[in-house]
Amino acid sequence: MALSKLSRNKRFNYARNGKNIRRRALSKKRRQRNLVKLTDEAKALAMHWNQSKGLKENMAELGLVADCSKAIPIQKTTLKEITEAPVAERTQQQKQVHKILEDIAANEDHKEWDVSQEDIHFAVHMFDRHDLDFKAMTRDRKNVYQLTAGQIRQKLRMFRMSKTPWQWYCRDRAERQMAALDFQI
Repeated sequence: MALSKLSRNKRFNYARNGKNIRRRALSKKRRQRNLVKLTDEAKALAMHWNQSKGLKENMAELGLVADCSKAIPIQKTTLKEITEAPVAERTQQQKQVHKILEDIAANEDHKEWDVSQEDIHFAVHMFDRHDLDFKAMTRDRKNVYQLTAGQIRQKLRMFRMSKTPWQWYCRDRAERQMAALDFQI
């Protein structure tokens, strides 16, 4: 027996589904919250950005390049003498944006490698027990995740790249009259 056709008014309207509406509203709020977390460079550009213009026009107005391959064309042959094009005079707004971006780049902190506390304990134990013998490290009881020699080497390399824990460990080895490790990155 066929189902009777519902009238147009009684059909389910997917566009008005309350769950979807709430989900869309939440995702919109989340996107707006993420816009607040702008980097310093983005904040500098946002101050001088003109919403009525497109990306290329705004970038040109600020003295920046939207497409670097078009800005600096690569010559196929360099048999002819290259004459540099005259540089256009920058406007006050361009100078201001460039100054802000250069200041941000000069004060940029270099990211230090982050190593978890557990990895620090693991690396200190392995270096103390086995020095640089990675095969012996694979058979150690502390190697509970059964890491291979290459995986252990990578984990110890990350420990070596983190400045503060590595300096602390080298100082600690020197205090305990242990030989200095020559573990190169």
